Amino acid sequence: MAQLILSAKTAQDKRKRFILCKDSQRNHLLSSQIDHKGSSEYLVIRIAVYIIINVQLSDALVTVCDRGDLLLAEERRYAIFKFIKNNGSASTEELSETFRVSESTIRRDLAFLASKNLIQRTHSGALMNTTQPEAKFLSAHSTMQAEKKKIAKKAVKFINDGEFVAFSGGTTSFMLAIEAINSRISDLTVLTNSINVSLLILESRKDFKLIVAGGLNVRGSYECVGEMTHKMIRGFNIDRFFMGANGVSQFGGISFSSFEEAEVSREAMRRSKETYVIVDHSKFEVTKRARVAALQDVTAIITDEIPAELKLRYQKTGARIID
Repeated sequence: MAQLILSAKTAQDKRKRFILCKDSQRNHLLSSQIDHKGSSEYLVIRIAVYIIINVQLSDALVTVCDRGDLLLAEERRYAIFKFIKNNGSASTEELSETFRVSESTIRRDLAFLASKNLIQRTHSGALMNTTQPEAKFLSAHSTMQAEKKKIAKKAVKFINDGEFVAFSGGTTSFMLAIEAINSRISDLTVLTNSINVSLLILESRKDFKLIVAGGLNVRGSYECVGEMTHKMIRGFNIDRFFMGANGVSQFGGISFSSFEEAEVSREAMRRSKETYVIVDHSKFEVTKRARVAALQDVTAIITDEIPAELKLRYQKTGARIID
């Protein structure tokens, strides 16, 4: 494979190295490892690259293939992370053959991912590190993805041009933000305490107005919490608040695992004309320790699908279920 090191054009670019690859097969192989750029998985990759993995772009190698596509080194690194996540482990030789790069390049990529505690190095390759919060968010995103997408498609129908909406953190809210970006909505103001949702909107093609309710960040969920977040939310009048949750039950109402995240949602509910809970069916009949609201206190609960008997039981309490 022929390689050509291109000289930097400015002093600021001197630290960057660009490699021109004359290998038409590489683009095909890599495209099979990384989902299409329009997909939610790719958007999660971008978030993981720039926020979770915190790659320094000035040190990145940019690969230019025959089709003219660009593959940043951090994209390859995340593709490697995804490969290991899907398979549980991988050897250096296996990754070298899959991604058509040298074993020394793979070893450097694995060292980088291990330095971020995303994987565990082994003598011959690497294992998935499932205890790391960054990996937990990505695993949560990939869990029940079809159901969450179905919920997001229903929820986005309640958003209209020119409105002021709020999104909580969580993977279902993340999917809803994707649906809003891909919809015909062109004029939207979004308030969120989620770093992931914020980055998603900032990187999108839509010119949405974004307001980030900043505060203390919670690792793993990437949500801002605390008095600074509450104070910012109190300054707005919101049309609709879309809230993820960890539990929905007749006894516990709408509940959260985190007290801090629950209080943020309470503040957003107080400042919103309407509140929609967006949860998949696995959250029903689950009660967590932090109660946010009674079932009848929210405008509606949007889910993918629940048994008719369970839906009727909830409706008798005054809850509106959209499935």
